[in-house]
Amino acid sequence: MEVGDKYKCSVCGNVVELKEIGGGTLVCCGKEMDLEIKEEKVTSNEDIHKPYIEIRGEKEIYVKIGDPMHPMTQEHFIKWIEISVDGSLYVKSLNYWDKPEVVFKVPLGRKVTIRALCNIHGIYKEVYSL
Repeated sequence: MEVGDKYKCSVCGNVVELKEIGGGTLVCCGKEMDLEIKEEKVTSNEDIHKPYIEIRGEKEIYVKIGDPMHPMTQEHFIKWIEISVDGSLYVKSLNYWDKPEVVFKVPLGRKVTIRALCNIHGIYKEVYSL
């Protein structure tokens, strides 16, 4: 188990993310939860999964996934986008009808890590130094 890992209930579909490691196991609906996706992929510039950022003012980070943007259909979409700024984690969930873009109002730091989960292709990660 690692901070940031996401676990999913195979019965009801609940998803939880570890914020701190405390020991024990995660259980939902009477069953142990499954690690949702462990493997992370690094993107290339041509990848529709590549996270792009734009700094807006002193406390806003705009994130979009892909250029052109990742498709958002019921069959293929970005489920969540998260950023880690100097160790603090922020997450926004998306639905298939949303655009694959979000604005995080957070204190800026020196290092920003973006992760996004595509429901078909898994987690993609990009690290930016500010």
